[in-house]
Order: sequence, then C-alpha cells, then structure tokens
Amino acid sequence: MRSSPPRLVRSTTPLLCFLIIHVLPPSDARGADPVQVTTQGGYEPAPSRDGNWIAFQYGGGIAKTRADGSDFTQLTVSGGDLDWGRPGNLIVFADYYSRLFTVDAVTAETTHVWTGCAEHPAWSPVADEIAVQCPGLAIVHYPYGPSTSRSCGNGCSDVQSMTWSPDGQWLSTDHQGAIWKIPRANGPAEILTGDRCRFPDWSPDGRWIAFSKQFTPIPPPDGSYPYNIWVVDARGESFGKAQITFGAFHDLDPAWSPDGASIYFGSDRSGGGQIWKVAFDATVRTRAGTWGRLKAIYR
Repeated sequence: MRSSPPRLVRSTTPLLCFLIIHVLPPSDARGADPVQVTTQGGYEPAPSRDGNWIAFQYGGGIAKTRADGSDFTQLTVSGGDLDWGRPGNLIVFADYYSRLFTVDAVTAETTHVWTGCAEHPAWSPVADEIAVQCPGLAIVHYPYGPSTSRSCGNGCSDVQSMTWSPDGQWLSTDHQGAIWKIPRANGPAEILTGDRCRFPDWSPDGRWIAFSKQFTPIPPPDGSYPYNIWVVDARGESFGKAQITFGAFHDLDPAWSPDGASIYFGSDRSGGGQIWKVAFDATVRTRAGTWGRLKAIYR
C-alpha cells in the first residue's frame, strides 16, 4: 500500500491551516520505521506470552527464535496456521489434512488434538478452547474436542485468520475483505472496518486490532497488490483507525508483542520473507484526519 501520511481535515481558516502544517511533522504521521528480526526467513509470527520468543512458519514447518532474532530452532518440518496465545510452551497449529496439533516449544514434541475443522486455530487466552474455521467458525474444546459451531455471518468461508479478545468474550476474523467482531456467546457479528482487510490480531490491552490492509489504487509493475499494517479501535473504525507501516511491501500477519509496544509481522521488505517488527505508540493513535489527532500531541 504505497501511501502518503494521513492528512488532517481541511480547515476553513488561515490560522488553522497554519497550525496543521507546522505542528504535525511527517515523522509523527508516519510512525516508527520497521526493524528486521530474522535473517534466515520466515512469516506468520506468533510471540510467546512471556515475550521472550517468537514462533513462525519456516520451510513448510514451524521454527522459533528469541525476540532479538537469536537462537533459531526448527520445531516441526510441516504445518502452519500457528498460534502461541496460551501461557506456557504449547503452540497450536494445523497440518495440511485438517488436523489440529500442538508442539512443545522446548521439547519439540507434537500432540494430536483434533481432526477436521482445523484451519486458522487461535487459543483462547482464558479458557481451554481453540477457535477454528470449520468451514464457518467453530470452538474446539481442548484437549480432544468436541467442537461447537458459531455463526459469524454468511458462512465465513474465506476466513484467513482469527484472534481472541484478551477477556475471551469476543473473536475477530477477516471475512469478505472486512474485519469482524463476533461475540463468544450468541449475538450479532459487527464489522469494524472493511475494504480489503486481512489477518486481525487483538492487542493485549483489548483496545486495538491490528490487521493487514491491501493497497488498492494502482498495483506495482509485477501486478501484485502490497499490504501494510493498520490498527483499528476494537469498538469500530469511527473510534479510531491508523496506518502503521508504509511502502509497496507485503506486510502480513501482524502479531502484538505481549506488552503492546510492538507489532511483529512477516514482510518482503528485505527481498525474501522475513519477520519484522514496528513500534506502536498508542498515545497519538487517534483517528487520522481529525482534530483529535492534532490535540493528542499536546496531551
């Protein structure tokens, strides 16, 4: 998504125009520069709950590294769709035959959990449950099932990712190019933001959902459409939405660090796919294009 920094609303007075031009520097509008974490490759990061490790897809399987990119270790040679959202050493993942497994990040021991309805698993942070695509939405009761179906609007057949709210009361998915919020109990689903959005991940404080948004106006010469990382307020885009990364890259699968200070993601910024991270400053992330963003600088 090649994009200019977010712009404030047009003012009708010369004085306000002068303030907007001179007090909002480009560095604030664009945010921090991303930092490369891995060098051997990787995508789809999943940080451990203690923040010390990052698991990710690598070479058709799963690997881990420390948060600074050191101590690379291959854990499995197959599988993907991983999530490390549960405290401890267990990482949940799916194989290519709709089977659900866990792998121990210390011993690399794998355990079969469930067969069928196993795509895009996500650990509940507060219960023994794993959300999966089935092909709609289902909750697998860990360990060894059974599963409970959950409606998410129009089938959810194209879901690419799922994430839980920190209190375990909500799920967020990508469906039909939009980011949805779905109650764990019965209730209507809500669209938080739309227009070519994928891969939501809920922040540890529950306030934000990070996601990848496709760059839409004109594709680059190779015909692909890049993605960048955005965040949206968990109450909906009318409460806040901001772009976090910029440039004609494929920034995919955002994953929050446990302290909420950084967002990890997979990207081709260095050529091949690697794990990157970008700092997140919540104090100025009011809605782009509003007077509230300008005021936030001086709070």
